[in-house]
Amino acid sequence: MKFEDFRRLSREPRERAIKIKDKIDLLGEESFDKKMQGIAAWQESPINRLYLNLIQEAFQTGKNIETITREREAAGRPTLSWEEFQSIIELNQNLGKI
Repeated sequence: MKFEDFRRLSREPRERAIKIKDKIDLLGEESFDKKMQGIAAWQESPINRLYLNLIQEAFQTGKNIETITREREAAGRPTLSWEEFQSIIELNQNLGKI
């Protein structure tokens, strides 16, 4: 999933996460294997990789995520909003509950 696709899902970050979870759950209705493929695809997506990069940057620099996202935005670098970051935390937690 590209950034544009992620942001087109809804104006609200939490709603985006719910839609992704719903799509993965729909795959799970077809088969467990398809659900696992959906989860793997999400985990490899540019959005989730950016989420993980932000966490890594926070650990390396000792800065909090909100500061990092503001700095990245000011520098014109790809980033997530704080609300997007929080919604991805919730999504990843929910996907871990198989």
